[in-house]
Amino acid sequence: AYNRILDHYRPEVLEVLIDLAQEHPVATEDEVTLWAICQALSQRPEKVRPQLAKLGIAGRPRFHPNSGHLVTHYPIATIERLRPCFPSYPPARDYRTRTEIGQLLNRSDRWIYSRIARLKLKAEPRIDSRSVLRPHYSPEDIATLQALSIREGRRYKIKDPV
Repeated sequence: AYNRILDHYRPEVLEVLIDLAQEHPVATEDEVTLWAICQALSQRPEKVRPQLAKLGIAGRPRFHPNSGHLVTHYPIATIERLRPCFPSYPPARDYRTRTEIGQLLNRSDRWIYSRIARLKLKAEPRIDSRSVLRPHYSPEDIATLQALSIREGRRYKIKDPV
């Protein structure tokens, strides 16, 4: 099958492709993409790029092993160099987002939003199960909202989180 490529492409084209492959080798296991760095730090690319420039970390174009596209890769040590630049947040554990509270109490997002505003409950930034930073409410706040829901006449049992 490899020899058939010579039947379809002119030799000059193959020379250009071979030169390109030698100029930009395939990424190795000790190199990561910007997307992988963002996932490891739970940050968005818009926040990571300026820090890379500030620290003078430059990536190198490499062929991505899965897609074959030319993608900028950084040394894997970049993640640890960037980690102090961003605050670390605790995992969500028993804390829940507004949407999750609505599902637990079987109440609309509008109801949850208005009661949170009325009670002046404060959300805390936490890392969710998808490694994304989102505002979460404490178990005490959830209990307060449940008590308010019961007081307003609709008795719902909190569903067990899966």
